[in-house]
Amino acid sequence: MQNDAELGEVLLRAFMLRRVFLIAHSAGDAVLIGSSHSAGTLRLQSFLARNGHPHTYMDVEHDPDIQIILDEFQVTPSTFRC
Repeated sequence: MQNDAELGEVLLRAFMLRRVFLIAHSAGDAVLIGSSHSAGTLRLQSFLARNGHPHTYMDVEHDPDIQIILDEFQVTPSTFRC
């Protein structure tokens, strides 16, 4: 890439478009599980959004499938209450 500027531009554009796609579709490797009533959850959500890090947010009070995930990791919903 150092000697081929055109190849470098193609790869850079591909990485940029991938990042835009991940941010636009909330598809990333980070999953934030918490309560919308928790200051800690809101602080983490703000941090991820401010830094443009693709993430998925799951609210323990509103997501119907959250219990399956919590059971898998042996976490109780009371963990998320402040």
